[in-house]
Amino acid sequence: MTWSRRSGITLGLLLSCSLSLAPRLALASHEPFAVYEDWKSAPEIRGDRWSGAVDPAQEVERRIQGSHLVMRYRKVGLLTFAPVGSMNVFHRLTAANPVAIDQLEADVEVNGFEVSGCAANVTPSATVPAALTLTKFNDGTAGAPGNGTGDHLARIRVRRVSTSTDPEGVLAVEGSLFRCGDPACVGGAFVFLEQIGTVTVGERFTLRLIWDSPSNQFIYGVGDLDVAIPYAPGLNVRPAFGGQLADLRMQATVANCTTARTEADAEIKVYEIRANASAVIP
Repeated sequence: MTWSRRSGITLGLLLSCSLSLAPRLALASHEPFAVYEDWKSAPEIRGDRWSGAVDPAQEVERRIQGSHLVMRYRKVGLLTFAPVGSMNVFHRLTAANPVAIDQLEADVEVNGFEVSGCAANVTPSATVPAALTLTKFNDGTAGAPGNGTGDHLARIRVRRVSTSTDPEGVLAVEGSLFRCGDPACVGGAFVFLEQIGTVTVGERFTLRLIWDSPSNQFIYGVGDLDVAIPYAPGLNVRPAFGGQLADLRMQATVANCTTARTEADAEIKVYEIRANASAVIP
């Protein structure tokens, strides 16, 4: 594999009237962050803190190396009869107590990535080396428990698409809120998706996601910068019906093609994960 490498970190902003910007927002309604996992006291992925899941891929790795976690995910696309559509798959480390977690923070480094698309397919391939997710509420859509239709997923992710014109080794940092359109949340639509900055390969950085329920907003952080993005209060009718979720994940989106091989690949180091203090499992 040929890794794309570049050092440095840039917090470039896309400003809009919907964004409230501030260095490290302090929220009176929230607890301080405390260490949820750092792999120093126990060099293992603890069963009382985490569960793991992975969609099919050619290469998957999750291991403790020294006092940090290494994750790797590589997915190759399909050669199909038509260059249309894509596959979207995940590699996840899910917190065992998501109901208790309303804020997550992780220190991460992208070791390298590779992503290739299909020139004839309008859907680009994409690699997401790291993302934090919180699923907390449902908009009241009718359904039985376990039906995720109407659930909303907040996510901050590091992402590079195959059509990107950014310099080599640069990845976008994006904050989003996604509404699930079906029981398994396979499809749906973004309530919002905003780029809040960039990071680069080989540089350690911090990702942060906070649910500020009293103010009807999520706060998306990278480095020392936080971006508060509000949502309509009417979206939060009840707790998520498909199950609340708090996770660290990797993602691969590979475009279908007829003649070329498409691929999404990445490897990361995770040094420490923090959550609101009351959610920490001793």
